[in-house]
Amino acid sequence: MAGFSTFTPPTETQLLPPFALPDFEGQPYDIGALRQHYNLVLCFVRVMRSTVAEFLRGLAVVSAEVVELEAKVVVVIPGSPARGASFRRELGIPFQVLSDEQGSLVDAFCGESLAVYVTDRFLEVFLAVRDTDVTLDRVLSRLRLIELQCPE
Repeated sequence: MAGFSTFTPPTETQLLPPFALPDFEGQPYDIGALRQHYNLVLCFVRVMRSTVAEFLRGLAVVSAEVVELEAKVVVVIPGSPARGASFRRELGIPFQVLSDEQGSLVDAFCGESLAVYVTDRFLEVFLAVRDTDVTLDRVLSRLRLIELQCPE
């Protein structure tokens, strides 16, 4: 993951750069492969806090709506795939969890504990929020806006 330590994360209206990391089973997962297929809710978690767990569990509760909005939720955490599997199991979330083994991507994208990026099918960022600015309502309303603007 060389090069991400000095990477500047995208802001709204910029494109999310494609990247690949191992999933919680150790298999490569390419974010770029979602392009033209799904909207994306990309969550970077640096530190697990109760607010982070609450947000991710809330997102799991509304996962049917997320699917209706043709979106995938992907969570990126620092650490090994085994840590990703444990993280997913402990929170009881159905989402793909990717492991940033060196932590450089999480360092580049994340705030103090959490950063969320919502993109359309072309990986254009429609929402980029960190920490206390992250709310389930903001994420869902941005996904709904994307669907209204780009219903294909």
